[in-house]
Amino acid sequence: MLPDLFRLAGRKLRAPRPDTVGADPHAEAAAACEEEPALDPCGPASTPLDHPRNAALAAAAWREAGGDEIGRGIGHHFETDRWFHVGRVFREGERETAALLRALPATPPKLGLFAHVIWEMCLDGAHLRRVGLGAVLGELRAAAPRLDPEVLAALAATTAPDAAPADHARVGQRVAELWERLLDGSWLEAYCSGEGMCFPLGGVRSLFGLPFFEPAERAVLASALERRLLAAEARLDALASEWPVASGHAGPGMR
Repeated sequence: MLPDLFRLAGRKLRAPRPDTVGADPHAEAAAACEEEPALDPCGPASTPLDHPRNAALAAAAWREAGGDEIGRGIGHHFETDRWFHVGRVFREGERETAALLRALPATPPKLGLFAHVIWEMCLDGAHLRRVGLGAVLGELRAAAPRLDPEVLAALAATTAPDAAPADHARVGQRVAELWERLLDGSWLEAYCSGEGMCFPLGGVRSLFGLPFFEPAERAVLASALERRLLAAEARLDALASEWPVASGHAGPGMR
């Protein structure tokens, strides 16, 4: 989860569309993101944070700072992510999602390009629905009620050494703020229903300059996403059975 927050911290948030403000509790989580040149850990000026070399560097930086548990968690994230995307459940579900999106009426522009992202979100949402949002939030809050911006800045410096110290500090502060936002529950709650998932999906699309969903598009998409969430729930046990036990971890959980 931290690597994903580092990606988001390298960008600045733009206000959501006026017609979504106040209309839905997840509108703020769907705020569009636009590029910010100062520091993007996935940008051309640095090696991506999810590069295997940086997985080891990130974990080492956390251990050096006294964060052994988080260091192990970062390593677990990368190990899980590499396994997750080549597994049969993910690949088959992605193909099925793409086929469903192509068959939808009133399809938003280029929606089929996001089958990979949508199926990934559905599997995360299915896990949240099974385990319970409250239980997941409780574990996160107990594990790390807050993150130290200075330690996060040190991690940013490890993964993007060519950036200025001020940029490292900015990213560290932003990741700490994003973690607090994550713990309030609204972002994760959006993954638990097809309707809610439209908002973070709209935010992802905006990174590519695509518009937010029109009301008619959103209604059709929400129904389709709910069907894919149910399909994901039915695949969770199969997904867990693919997990390599030899890795030493109990299972993938929510990545």
